[in-house]
Amino acid sequence: MRMINDRLLVEKDQPIVTTESGIFIKPAPQYVGTVLMAGPNAKYAKEGCRVKYFPHCGTEITFQGKECVILKEKDEIYLVL
Repeated sequence: MRMINDRLLVEKDQPIVTTESGIFIKPAPQYVGTVLMAGPNAKYAKEGCRVKYFPHCGTEITFQGKECVILKEKDEIYLVL
């Protein structure tokens, strides 16, 4: 698989559900992930970058057993430093 135009394949971060002491916490939805693939027209987000995105953006898929989302770079995404 490869991305076209400004599309990004982002692997979703898995939320932490327990603390170090073993206390279970209800995770808030996280819309942060790592770019696995970037299309040739992507200007800012490259492979390996961490991004934050809005919940209504993108299409959720399973890619090689990983929960991912396909985003357009022009959608409102933010690079996480």
